[in-house]
Amino acid sequence: MTIDEKNQVLAEVWKIAADALAVRIEAPYTLIGADGTEANCIAFLPDFGSANGAVIGCLGDPGHKSDGKIKRAAESRKIYYSFVNFDAYKEYKESRFKETLLDWGFFGDEARRPAWMRTTGAT
Repeated sequence: MTIDEKNQVLAEVWKIAADALAVRIEAPYTLIGADGTEANCIAFLPDFGSANGAVIGCLGDPGHKSDGKIKRAAESRKIYYSFVNFDAYKEYKESRFKETLLDWGFFGDEARRPAWMRTTGAT
């Protein structure tokens, strides 16, 4: 499976997760860096990771390399970025996705904080 095919699978799974967990998402997502460079991301979550949101990339094979374009574009826009392992995220598992979102942190408007995050006392 190519990295583009993996990205498409992960974008669909993240949409399922976003719907199940009541979080905003744009998937797939093209991030445009400050220099105009386009970086294809799995998704953008505007309420997580930083005040400017978070983008997700897929760890590539071999050696689990990350996409430098995503990293540079995200840093130029002060957006949090994370690279996820395809095998770990190719299926929706509620606990894994909740743990990931809790780890990234919620930075959105409190009115949009998902109910499951309010009951855990998460920030």
